[in-house]
Amino acid sequence: MNKRASFSRRRSGFTIVELLIVIVIIAILAAITIVAYNGIQERAQSTTIQSDLTAAKKNLMLYQVDQGSYPITLTALEAVGIQGSKTAYDTTANDFYYCINKTTNQWAMGARTVSKKTGWIISSTGGLQLQSGGLSGADPVCQTVGLTGWADTNGYISNGYGAGIGWAAWVHG
Repeated sequence: MNKRASFSRRRSGFTIVELLIVIVIIAILAAITIVAYNGIQERAQSTTIQSDLTAAKKNLMLYQVDQGSYPITLTALEAVGIQGSKTAYDTTANDFYYCINKTTNQWAMGARTVSKKTGWIISSTGGLQLQSGGLSGADPVCQTVGLTGWADTNGYISNGYGAGIGWAAWVHG
């Protein structure tokens, strides 16, 4: 009788194999959750940038109605009142841009997400354009309005965020 009682006590736990199976299942579920969370986070950042750029376009259009042209100076840009949800943007380089073609009076604005996976450009003549793989500098933004790039003498460019400088005064948030 004593042997039987001690045998039943030893069988009351989990084996190493059972514990390992449970640990593997938990690890698989955790990996799936992390991947899903990262995708949701990227979409949220992308949506935030789209919303900010759409609101900026409205502010720039209102400025144009009031002033007769779009801003071509830093002081004028500050007067527009552009809002940026700064935590959604990449801040490892100059990654938030405003370009205006002074001869055609057309502008474009672009930015990329913190993850650097997606970028967006909006312009005075069009809607939002997705830049897969992120936005690689000011050139794609400036080219949207007919400039050869950021150094085109017919244009004015301002970085809303500059590496080592931080956020410009014209981006509120």
